Amino acid sequence: MNTFNQAASTWDNRPVHWERSQAIANLLKQHIALHPDMVALEFGAGTGILSFLLKDNLKKIILMDNTPEMLQVINEKIEETGVQNFATLLCDLEASPYNGESVDLIFTQMAMHHVKDIPLVLQRFYGMLHSKGYIVIADLYPEDGSFHAGGIPAFHNGIDTEQLCQQVQQAQFKNCQHEWCFTVKRLLDNGSVKEFPIFLLIAQK
Repeated sequence: MNTFNQAASTWDNRPVHWERSQAIANLLKQHIALHPDMVALEFGAGTGILSFLLKDNLKKIILMDNTPEMLQVINEKIEETGVQNFATLLCDLEASPYNGESVDLIFTQMAMHHVKDIPLVLQRFYGMLHSKGYIVIADLYPEDGSFHAGGIPAFHNGIDTEQLCQQVQQAQFKNCQHEWCFTVKRLLDNGSVKEFPIFLLIAQK
């Protein structure tokens, strides 16, 4: 079975990962006025593609992931590029709370459908943020399970945005809004091409 550890070394070789991240970064910046005093955290950072696209707009980004090999790739990229405002953090937020500095922004892409207890993680997000801070969640709309067929397993076959908004509000966030952001096209085993749309959800503490 494929795992994120096994996928880490070749993750950046797939153009769709860059295209998706660029679309998310563009839409995020349309809705939130980023500034160089902001400290952000990327949850489920993977190889940090999205953080690299946002690094020049922020004071500092903490890249959190529970996969050591993904963070190793980030650290290698930091060394290669000389980025000064990144800090990596190995953490399973479902298993243990975050004890670091408070942040102004938490963003995550394609990670929440791998989270078993989404309400718990949302509650922890709330506690990690400064007052008026933002969460930005990009993930799959509900799908039939074929997105991960034969690949890395997920707890959820996409996420219903209305249900997620309810969970976000139950975690005490406000101003929940969401919209389409990007569409991934996948070649399935039967030779057909299937589209998997991705939403962007934003809420504020």
